Parts: sequence; structure tokens; C-alpha cells
Amino acid sequence: GAHRDWILAHRRLAIIDLSERGRQPMSTPDCTLHISYNGEIYNYRGLRDGLEKRGVAFRSTSDTEVILHLYREYGTASFKMLEGMFAIILVDESKRRVVMARDPVGKKPLYYALLGRNLVMASDPGVISRDRAYRREINADGLYSVLAMGGVRAPNSLFRGIYKLEPGSYVVPDANFSVPARAARCFDLELK
Repeated sequence: GAHRDWILAHRRLAIIDLSERGRQPMSTPDCTLHISYNGEIYNYRGLRDGLEKRGVAFRSTSDTEVILHLYREYGTASFKMLEGMFAIILVDESKRRVVMARDPVGKKPLYYALLGRNLVMASDPGVISRDRAYRREINADGLYSVLAMGGVRAPNSLFRGIYKLEPGSYVVPDANFSVPARAARCFDLELK
């Protein structure tokens, strides 16, 4: 397949590790796995202890780094181990893929759109709609949902062509950045 360039940007509200070591986007020491994540993992200390027993060395005290190493050890099955609220974007260069995941309750939103040949993801659809490649258009069904029910249910959004990842799910877009019609459910995963 064609070579892909990945750009991760992150505006941080630091809660757990306030040092530079906890800064995002964060990468593994070998620079093959990268993360931008919004949220808080409540059980990260226990997960970290389990990973340290498996020989994983940590450079920070952040829950972000725990997610990185947990994903490296368990792949997408790691998402069901997380207790908390989260929206995760992982770039896995070793598998040449991007993975998006969202917490089961849906506290942290995650939107995505295919703009030309680029997959753009953000925690706010307005960020995507400001991209020069996006032709700003209101989704009529989404507008009706806002007016009738006070919000838009995933996978739709207020903007045409911008989608919201469903709560408690993850997606792995294919090489052309096509997103499966139905996201995989985090809690239905089986550990391999």
C-alpha cells in the first residue's frame, strides 16, 4: 500500500502526570506506536502494575502511557480493560493502521471524517468542519435530531460527512481509510 504520513495534535488538560514526560501526543520508545487521548482511566494504576510484572518499563506516571503499553500487549482487546472515560486515537505504525476507541458510556466524544484522502479525527466536530478540505454542510437529519431530541445520536453528527464514534466501540479504518459501517463493540471482545 501507499506510504501514509500521520499527524497527531493535542491540546492538553493535564490531570495525572503534569510533567513533560506525560505530554501528548505520546509515543513508545521505539516510535512505532503513538497516541492522542482525552479522558481519565480510573484503574490505570492496577493495569500499570500488571504491565510492570510483564516487564514493561514506564517513563512517566501518566494513564496515557499505560494505554499505549496495554494496547501493545493486548491489541484492541485492551479497550475492554479500561475503566473510565476516554476517546483514544492510536497510530500503530507496525501494523500500518490507525485505531479509534471510545468509552462505554460515551462521556468523551470522538468525531471523524474522510476529507479527500485524509482521515481527520477530533473531539469536536467544529474542529473538523473548519478544515479547508471540508465543504461545510449541515446534516438535515442531525439538525432534526437536535431540535426534536436535544442531540444527535452516533454515528451521525450535525455536519454532513462528519461522524461520531459510538459509545463503547472502536474502529480500525482500512488502508483507504474506509470506516466499517458498524463499529466493533469494546465489551464484546475476547482476549486472544
